[in-house]
Parts: sequence; C-alpha cells; structure tokens
Amino acid sequence: MSVQDTIHWASQRFPTDDARRPEAKYVCPVPGCGSKFVRHFNLRVHMRSHSGEKPFKCESPGCGELFSRQLDCKRHELRHHSIGSYICQGCRQQFADIDSLNQHRECFIIIIIIMHH
Repeated sequence: MSVQDTIHWASQRFPTDDARRPEAKYVCPVPGCGSKFVRHFNLRVHMRSHSGEKPFKCESPGCGELFSRQLDCKRHELRHHSIGSYICQGCRQQFADIDSLNQHRECFIIIIIIMHH
C-alpha cells in the first residue's frame, strides 16, 4: 500500500450510530449537570452516573468489574477478555468496537503524515 493509499484509507471514517440524532428533549434534573437526551430511557440510564448504581457485572472469571450501562460492560468484556472484531488494515491491531477503530485511525494518519514529511 502506497503512502497516498494509506493516507486516503486512514482518513476514511465509518458511520456510527449517532451520525444523525434528533433533537434532545430530556434534560437531566440534577443541578449543574445539563446533560440532554433524545430518549427517556437514556436519561434514566444517565441518572445512574449520579446515583452510583452499577447493575452490570463483567462475567469473566476473576474480574467482576461493575458498570452502570450494559453497553459499557459488554465493551469491557470484548476489549479485555476476547479478540476484537474490528481490525485496522494499516497495522492489524484489533478493536472491540467501531468507535475505537475510528479513533485509532485518526491517530494512525497523523503518525503516517509525520513519518513521511
């Protein structure tokens, strides 16, 4: 892969779930927070960040880390306890989710540009 091909490849982004969000109408009632959400469910989940509730537990033997969101628990299990399913085509590093791969790719293109200037 040429430097130009690599730069083009690394600068591409994959779409994420929040690419097109409707207007947020649910506002956190905690003074000073100001977080807003599109769905009432997300506000309820957010409220755990204020209460400290963490109902989701990593099921991997010997871990047991707790999380307030199921998504965070599953992401943790993938990142720390199994092989990721998203692979960087530039360096072959594996990632558990598309957001982590996109973040890596942004760093990767900067490194490539610096190395070739």
